[in-house]
Amino acid sequence: MLLFRVRKQIIPKLTDEQQHTLKVTKEHLSTAGISIPVFINTLRTLDEKGYLVAVSIFEEKFHSEVQKFFSEEKYPEILKQIETVDTKELSEKLKVGIVEALEKKTPANHELDRVGLMNEEITLTSLLNDAHAVLADHTPEDISTIILMPFRSIERLLEKMNNGMKFDEIQDAGIWYDPAKYLFYISDEKPISTFYNEKPNKEHFTLTALMCGAEENRIDYIDIPEFDDTKTKETEKKSYRDALNRFIRKHPKLSEIFTVHSDHLEIHKEFLEHTH
Repeated sequence: MLLFRVRKQIIPKLTDEQQHTLKVTKEHLSTAGISIPVFINTLRTLDEKGYLVAVSIFEEKFHSEVQKFFSEEKYPEILKQIETVDTKELSEKLKVGIVEALEKKTPANHELDRVGLMNEEITLTSLLNDAHAVLADHTPEDISTIILMPFRSIERLLEKMNNGMKFDEIQDAGIWYDPAKYLFYISDEKPISTFYNEKPNKEHFTLTALMCGAEENRIDYIDIPEFDDTKTKETEKKSYRDALNRFIRKHPKLSEIFTVHSDHLEIHKEFLEHTH
């Protein structure tokens, strides 16, 4: 975190990619009083939670291998060999692998642009050149190269932990609905279920429809795909209104976020920018 703050203050200003790429050395760990095993294991935990991606090289025999691979003598030769097999088919496989890896790290309150990523021109050569830009100056003093992910804030993580929260208790910021798990999240609050009697309810259908409209702060009941047209409109609208009112009475925190109307559910505009 200290390295990240330093990089944000560098003049001239670094790009986002440069700011979020950190190189941690033995000297950094020694100064901080952190052992290498504790550091590596902590990185692995943060990696699994999607806070960062880390490449750690702490065994002495691998330092020379990395230096040799990216050396001025060896790297151009390796690149030429790679270019001979760098086909479109391989590129597609690489992109699928990248998308699948990112999907595992993307939290429920973010939507990954899978189509956009698949349309990117990504080749094995371009990936190697990206790695070269980061690792070409690797030395035996370097322990980890870290890329901070854009999904979760480590500053917020530290703030919550300094206030006494345990790591596993900390949820992502904002409010969002996970329709696959029937859970509505409000930052660090316990998630609220919309699944009763082994089936989703009207709250689930309403929240799913509302959260799909990224710029809308309301959803009309008749626009919910599950709205039952076989019943009279007023009867069906009343059933949604009554269900949502019961839902909010059961979870009073929701009254700060939503207002139930006779024909639609409204999310208060001050919360709209925090929804996912």
